Amino acid sequence: MPQVLVPTVCPYCAAGCGFYISVEKERATGIEYMPEHPANEGPSAPREMHALEIFTIKIGCVILLKRKGDGLDQDT
Repeated sequence: MPQVLVPTVCPYCAAGCGFYISVEKERATGIEYMPEHPANEGPSAPREMHALEIFTIKIGCVILLKRKGDGLDQDT
C-alpha cells in the first residue's frame, strides 16, 4: 500500500500550523512539512514533530471515534 499524506493542523497551540501526517497501512508513520500552509509556510515549532504521540498515547481517551460519511463510528 502506498504512503498517503493526510493534511492536518498542529494540536499544541492556537497558531494553527499545518503539516502532513504520513500514513502507511492505516498507521501514522511520520510527519512532513506543509510548505503551502499560510500559517507556517513549511517548518514550524519543534513541538509539531511530537504530534504522532497523540496516536500512540494510551491514556486520556475512553472511546476512539472515526469519521464515517457525515457521522462518527467507534473505532477499535
